Amino acid sequence: MLSRPPLAKRAYALSLGKIDLPPEIAVDLEAENTLLRAALAKSEGAGVRRELVSRELQHRISNLLAVVMAIARQSFKPADAASLEAFSLRLLALSTAQKLLIDSETRAASMAEVVAESLAPHGLEDDRVAI
Repeated sequence: MLSRPPLAKRAYALSLGKIDLPPEIAVDLEAENTLLRAALAKSEGAGVRRELVSRELQHRISNLLAVVMAIARQSFKPADAASLEAFSLRLLALSTAQKLLIDSETRAASMAEVVAESLAPHGLEDDRVAI
């Protein structure tokens, strides 16, 4: 009994045209190959669109937070500078958390990372908070 070469070697030989196939099988394989290439192209296109939408969402949220900060500056004018600073730090924490969560579409973001980044503007140097 003849042993057959491993599947990878047969596929490679087939791609080089070194294996003769009946025409109907060759046509079927070519059609499958075309469908697979089309599916791959569609999938890659969806990834590009998802990335574009994520960036647009991040940009719009950043603009919204900038408007909120401008309103806060006007609202806190009569108040003390410490109130404005505290609010600014909270808004910065919100912005950082939002960026991490949107970036998690393309890279993993752990909950510990989101919490640490959100609390960073408030100073984790003291032992009030442990993550």
